[in-house]
Amino acid sequence: MNCPRCGVELTGTYTPKGIVVDYCRSCQGIWFDKGELNYYSKSPAEIRKYLDGGLINAKPSSINCPRCDVAMNEGGIVRDDIVIDCCPECRGVWLDSTELTQIMQAEILSKGLDISKFFGVNYRGVNAMEELTAGAKSSSGGGSGAFNSKMELPALPNLLFSSIGTFVILYGMLGIIFIILAESGVMSRGAAVLSTIASIFINYLVSPFIMDIFMRWLQNLYWVPISELPRPLAEFITETCSRENIPIPSIGVIDDGTPNAFTYGHTPYNARIVITRGLMNQLSPEELNAVVAHELGHVVHWDILLMTMASMVPVLLYYISRKLMESGDGDNKNLAAAGVIAYIFYVIAEYAVLFLSRTREYWADRYSAEATKNPNALSRALIKVAYGLASGAESRDRAAVSSGDSAPSRRGGALNSLGSLGIFDSVGAKNLVATSARTIDKKFTSDMDSEEMKGNIMGAMQWDLWNPWAIYYELHSTHPLPALRIDALSKTALTYDQVPYIIFDREKPESYWDDFFIDLIVSYLPMLGLIAGSAISAKAHVNPFAFPAILYGVGYLVMLFFSYPQHDFPEHSVASLLKYVKVSGVRSIPATIKGRIIGRGIPGLIYSEDLVVQDNTGYIFMDYEQPLAIFNFFFGLKNERFIGSEVSAIGWDGRAPVPYFELLHIDTFEGRSTCYAPLYKKIFAFAALAVGIFLLIAG
Repeated sequence: MNCPRCGVELTGTYTPKGIVVDYCRSCQGIWFDKGELNYYSKSPAEIRKYLDGGLINAKPSSINCPRCDVAMNEGGIVRDDIVIDCCPECRGVWLDSTELTQIMQAEILSKGLDISKFFGVNYRGVNAMEELTAGAKSSSGGGSGAFNSKMELPALPNLLFSSIGTFVILYGMLGIIFIILAESGVMSRGAAVLSTIASIFINYLVSPFIMDIFMRWLQNLYWVPISELPRPLAEFITETCSRENIPIPSIGVIDDGTPNAFTYGHTPYNARIVITRGLMNQLSPEELNAVVAHELGHVVHWDILLMTMASMVPVLLYYISRKLMESGDGDNKNLAAAGVIAYIFYVIAEYAVLFLSRTREYWADRYSAEATKNPNALSRALIKVAYGLASGAESRDRAAVSSGDSAPSRRGGALNSLGSLGIFDSVGAKNLVATSARTIDKKFTSDMDSEEMKGNIMGAMQWDLWNPWAIYYELHSTHPLPALRIDALSKTALTYDQVPYIIFDREKPESYWDDFFIDLIVSYLPMLGLIAGSAISAKAHVNPFAFPAILYGVGYLVMLFFSYPQHDFPEHSVASLLKYVKVSGVRSIPATIKGRIIGRGIPGLIYSEDLVVQDNTGYIFMDYEQPLAIFNFFFGLKNERFIGSEVSAIGWDGRAPVPYFELLHIDTFEGRSTCYAPLYKKIFAFAALAVGIFLLIAG
C-alpha cells in the first residue's frame, strides 16, 4: 500500500503487541486495518463506539483509503479537535503523525477519564510511531530483499536411508512385542508372524476400496477420463507418466470449491489422484501442474505402499498394548508389563511415522520442482491453498481453503496414511486457514506478484516461523509447516537461476517463549490441580476425592477463563486477526467477524458442521461445536443453505496450528445459533468444584 498523504510505499513496522502496522517513513502517518486498534486498547468497546457511532462533524476527506482506494471520511474522535480519517468500506483508520499522540493525551470529558486508559502505552511526549514501536525491532517487510544466488540446494534427509531406518525401528519394535507374546505363551511364534503379515496385507488390500466408497457416497467424488481435465494438466500428466514409465493414475474430482489434492491406492500401477474443483478453479495452469506433480512424486517414490506399511505399525502396537493391559489382571502381571512396553513403542512409532511422512513431503516438493522446472509455481500454489491467498475473480464464488485431506480417520492403517499423502495435513486441529490478502472480489482482485501481497504472505508466515507452538504442532504433523516448505522451495529456485517467489526477511521482534510457557502451564492446570489435590488428600485424612475435585475444578475454570475471555467481542477483519503472533490453541482473541459464508469446513462432506466465512480481507474456518456430537451432525445436514448468505459470527480466534474461529454465536437469516460447548465446560468445572466442596464438608 502507498501512503494516502505523500504516495510513498508504506513500511511494515513491528510493535510490542506482536503485529505489524503500516507506517509512512516520510510523513510518519500510520494505517490501521479494521480491528487493529483493538490490540492497543484496554477497552475496545469504548473505542468502537467512536468509530461505529460516527465521527464528530464527519465530512468527506481529501485522501483516499490506501486499501480500498475510495474517499475516506474525516471527523473528530474523542474530541472535535482531534480529527482522523476512516474508510467507510473497510473501516480502516489513517492517523497522521500527531493524531495518535493527541488521542493518548486527550480526556473523555463526558466521563472524566484519561484516554491513556484505553491504550496500553504511556504518553512520553514523542510521536505516535515511537509510542507504538517502543521496545520492538523494525522489520524490512517487503519480500524483495537481496538473496544469495550461490546458495546450495537445501539438504534433505536421504530418502532411502530415512525410509530403511524408520522401517527397521518400526518393525523391530513390533517384532519385539510379538516375541514377548510368543515367549509368554500367549501365542505361538508362527501365529505371531502370521498375525503381523495378515494384518498389514488385509488393511493394505481393502483400504483404497473403502476410500473409493466413502468419498463417492459422502464427498461427491466422481472419476473422470484424463481427456476431460484442463488440457495443460492432461498433457503434463501424460508426459510425466510416460517419462517415469508408469500408467496414468485414475483421476478423481470432488465437486467442491475447496482447493485440495491427495493420493492413495496400492502401488504406482493403480494409484488414484484426487483433486477438487476448487483447486482447478483457483490455481493457474502452472500452479495446478506443480500440485499434481507433488502428488505424482508420492506415486513415483512408492509413498502409497511405504506409508501404508509404516502407518500400520503404531496401529497394531496401540491395539496390542490396550489388549495386554486389559488382560494383565492380578494373576498375570507380565502381560500388563508387556502392555506398557507396547504402548511406549506405540508412541515412538507414531513419531517415527510422522518424521518419515514429513521427509517424504519435502521430497515430493523437490520432485515437483524438478518435474516442472518451476519451484515458484508450487510456492504460489501452497500459499494460495495454505494461507488462502488466492488471486483472480474466478475464485470469487468458490473459494474455501483447506489444509485437510479427506481421510476420515486418524487411527486407521492405510486410511491414516492418506493424511501423509495430501497437499496438507488433515490432523492439524482445524481444517481451514485464514488469509491476509485483500478480498477475492472483482473490486479487490489481488496481484500475487505485488509487494503488498508479498508483505501479506510474510504476515501469514510469521506465526509458523516465530511462535514456539509451531514447533510443537509440526512435531505432531504429517506435513512440514507451510512456511518451512515455502522457504525450502525458495532456496530450490536459486538452483534454477530463478528469483525465489518469496523471501522471508523479517526480523523477529521478540522472543515468544514466555507466552508459550504461560500457555503450557495454563493448559495443564486441571491435571496439576488433580495431582496436587491427591497429594493433599493423602496427608489431610479427608475424603480422598475432595481436594482432587476442588483443585481440578479450580484449575479447569482458570484455563477456561484464560482461553475464553468474554469481556468484549470487538469487530475484527480476518486480516487483522491473522497478524497477531501471540495466539494459540490456549490463548485466544475474542472477536466478531461479519461476512459471507462461502463453503463447508470439510470439502464435499455432506454433514460437515463447520463453515467458512469471508469478509473483505479474507476468509477463515469457523468451528461449530456443541456438547453432544449429534447436534453437530444435525447442524451440518442443514447448514448448506447458509452458503452465500451474510452472517455475523461472534467467538474466539485461535491457532493450532492454523487459524480458526471458534463460534459462540452465529447470526444468519434464520436467526441466532449458539454453541453451548464453552458454557457446558464451565458448568462441568463448577460441578467438579461443588462436588469436591461437598465431599470435604461431608467427610
